[in-house]
Amino acid sequence: VFPISVLDSPNPLSDPITYDRLLLELARDLERLRKSELAEYVRMRVRAAIAAPPSQADLARDAKMSERSFRHALSKQGTSYQKLVREVRQQFAESALLAGHLPIAEIGYQLGFADPSNFTSSFKRWTGKTPKDFVKDQA
Repeated sequence: VFPISVLDSPNPLSDPITYDRLLLELARDLERLRKSELAEYVRMRVRAAIAAPPSQADLARDAKMSERSFRHALSKQGTSYQKLVREVRQQFAESALLAGHLPIAEIGYQLGFADPSNFTSSFKRWTGKTPKDFVKDQA
């Protein structure tokens, strides 16, 4: 980590064209980071309460945004609240299935599904495979 002012200091040994390109790349990287912060915040909050994720309204309020601004900001990042919740739940389910420590029904319950068949249906919609087929294919 270094102060941003260092970037404004000329380096007598550097190539000015390379320097300009690096500054442009840094600016693009910083913009991508700023844009991705909201999506990562949503993922983090959903992971923390995966069985009953906070609502979109709650997350928008916590981020000090209107729901419309919240949806728009996520849309600009090419995602939505529902997509992020599905992504986090799918990642959790896949990891838990591959770990092999819990029965499929328990994984479903941990994700907030009241019935194992609902979890199986959702998992098949997410991955195109049933949980059992997913585990078998990964072996």
